[in-house]
Parts: sequence; C-alpha cells; structure tokens
Amino acid sequence: MKRLSTIFVALALLALLPAFASDFTEVPNSASHDGKYAARTERSTDAQDGRDYLSLYRKGTGEVFTRLPIGGYARYPMDADPANLQILWSPDSKHFVLMVRGMKRSWAVVVYAIGTKGVREVKLPSPTTEALALLSASGIVRVARETPSKWIDDDHLLLRASGDTLIDGKSIWYEVDLTFSLRGGNITESKVVTKKPYEG
Repeated sequence: MKRLSTIFVALALLALLPAFASDFTEVPNSASHDGKYAARTERSTDAQDGRDYLSLYRKGTGEVFTRLPIGGYARYPMDADPANLQILWSPDSKHFVLMVRGMKRSWAVVVYAIGTKGVREVKLPSPTTEALALLSASGIVRVARETPSKWIDDDHLLLRASGDTLIDGKSIWYEVDLTFSLRGGNITESKVVTKKPYEG
C-alpha cells in the first residue's frame, strides 16, 4: 500500500512538471560571450499585470539581474521562436541588442548597456526611419523589420532595416544595412542592399 501511494505521488509530481516548465522559456543563444549572463522569458507573477518579461540572469547563480517587459509575438509560447525574439551580445559582453516581433508584420530592435545596477537603453536613431529617409520614402505600407546582423566591434553594430514602402506611387520592397556607433549615438554607414517592385 505504501508503495502504491509513493507511485501515485511520483505520478502527480510528473504531471505537474509541464506547468512548472512553462513558467519560463530560455531564449536560444542568449548567453553572453563572457559566460556571465543568459536570458529567459517569464510570465508575470502578478495576475493584474498580464505582461511577460525578459529576465537577464547570472548564469553562475541563476539570480535575476534585471527584467524587461516584452509583448507581442515575444510572449509565451511564441517566445521560443528566434524569428520573434533574439539577443545579440557585443564581443565584450557590455551591450546587447534585443529584437522583438511586436506585431505580425513589425519587428524592432533596442540596444542595452550593462551596468552595475542593471541595464539602460542606449538611444540610437530608428533604423526604419533612417532607411526610409535614405530611400526618400515617406512611410511603411505593411511590413517593417529591423534585424541585428552582427557586431563589427565593441562599439559598432550592423543592423538591417527591411519592409515595404511607396516611392513615386509604386510599391517597393527595400533592405538597407545601417552601421551604428554606440559611443557616437549615430549612423556611421548606410547602404541600400535591395530596392525592387513589391506586391504583398
């Protein structure tokens, strides 16, 4: 009888495992280069909050270093898809760029700096706005995507802005590469990669 009750308790605990496992999702390839940090998404413990959070935690201890609110397609259970949520660390692990898919056809990036007490956003020009200005286009039709490509060095980040717009009344698909300097807070280089007719 004792053995049966032990088996039932074990089975009950196994049944609860998926519920515990779904409390957070590890962000794929989110470990910093120095091995200190990684990221996961977590649901809010406050029922009135209703938001999900990106938690940056210390790999050695599991202690949460900071939490950033996220939404859209970056929320559970879509957060495990790298097309919806990505982190790209600088070589010195002092900055990271976060890409979040906020809506079905909208992706945006934010750069953060790591400090002793948490993280702070690094203010940079909007990649989409800068790409449209380079193309002499006024706005997005349906799709606006900002994607981190790579860190060139600790200061320079290469991003790609892509989407559809109208130029001279014609629908165009564009891809523009932009290099940002974190220290300067500006764009150091921009290049149109693709500009072609588009019907989406």
